[in-house]
Amino acid sequence: MSGLNEQAPDPLELLRASDRRPRIEVWRERMRGVSFDAFRSATTRVALSLLMAAFVVGIGWRLFVATEPPVEASIPLAQPIEATATATATTEATEPIAAVPEVPEAPASVVVHVAGAVNAPGIVVGDGSWRVDDALRAAGGPLASADLDRINLAALLTDGQRVFVPHIDEEIPAVVE
Repeated sequence: MSGLNEQAPDPLELLRASDRRPRIEVWRERMRGVSFDAFRSATTRVALSLLMAAFVVGIGWRLFVATEPPVEASIPLAQPIEATATATATTEATEPIAAVPEVPEAPASVVVHVAGAVNAPGIVVGDGSWRVDDALRAAGGPLASADLDRINLAALLTDGQRVFVPHIDEEIPAVVE
């Protein structure tokens, strides 16, 4: 009974198992019997051409057409000088000019109290554009034990200001005015 249910071996499989030729020769032999007439008809060629064209257009659309405007489009652009001058001239003709607030001038001189770790603590008088460093120099310069990292040497001075230079690891005392 087992002989009736068994199928005969496929001759192509037997050929593959016993064939020692290179694969390319085996494939050429197999393809000799295949007809490519279906691919040679005009209708099939047109259909394949349209399918390929649609594929290329779809890929191109996806790659080159942006869905959102680029970020550069949202950046405001500067106007040319001529346009700015024209806009200013028309604005001046139609709107009154608002008064420009005056910047207060620096006083001609400042009086500053320099205290702490300096060679000659006390009152110093200086130019209105003095900074803390200038006041320290006028007070004889800082001592070797001065902690200059805890004060801003570049700060502008105002009239009546107190500058305290602490010693290293010294607490800064409260100001009594």
